[in-house]
Amino acid sequence: CKRDWKRCLAKARFKRLVGKDEAALEQVVKENHHIIRNVFVYYSLGSSARAQGTMDNTEWRVLLNDLSIMDPGRTSGCTLTACDQIFILTNFEEEKVSADSKANEDRAFVRFEFIEALIRLAELRYMKNPNDEYTAYNLADGLRNLFRRVETTLPKEATTLERDTWRSE
Repeated sequence: CKRDWKRCLAKARFKRLVGKDEAALEQVVKENHHIIRNVFVYYSLGSSARAQGTMDNTEWRVLLNDLSIMDPGRTSGCTLTACDQIFILTNFEEEKVSADSKANEDRAFVRFEFIEALIRLAELRYMKNPNDEYTAYNLADGLRNLFRRVETTLPKEATTLERDTWRSE
């Protein structure tokens, strides 16, 4: 959790995004890290065409569809195009020479990028949609709203994945 958050903050664009909400966002991420991990693992298992432990755009779209988070029939707000832009923006590597950068897939999320994408999605859905009944006034509240949606909308297996269940069976 701490390592993922530290890697998020190392990106200048992300640092600008979180601004004064940094401490509150860190707390929300920490409180929900088990959900982040479980959802990431669940949705990143869809393709074997790339490195294990990464989520490509197709899997990102499956997650968005399962969340029913996009505004159908709208040309602005939380649309498929805007969510694809989140994928591209989050996946952009500011520097390309470090060992971390070289190990990071170019067209897929690793877990810390997934955290950034969730925060950007929360901003798009809950802060840039003033007509939404769950409008948030800061990123931390927007992220809390997103986690409530995750827990109530996604399949139970996606949020409560127990990696060691097989050991007790």
